[in-house]
Amino acid sequence: MAYLVYCGDGKRSAAVMGEMKELSFVEVYSLKDGFPAWKRRGYPVTKVPPAQKPR
Repeated sequence: MAYLVYCGDGKRSAAVMGEMKELSFVEVYSLKDGFPAWKRRGYPVTKVPPAQKPR
C-alpha cells in the first residue's frame, strides 16, 4: 500500500515520511513544498464534504 503525507510547507511531512520508513513502511511519499504549493501550481483538488455526526 502506498501512503502520501502532506502539510503546509513540506517540512513536517518529510519528517513523518522518514519516521514511517523507520517503522518499515515501504512506499511512502511526501508532497514537496506542501499542499498550498500543489494548489498554486494548478493541480487538481477535490473537496469532500465533512462527515456528518451520527444522531
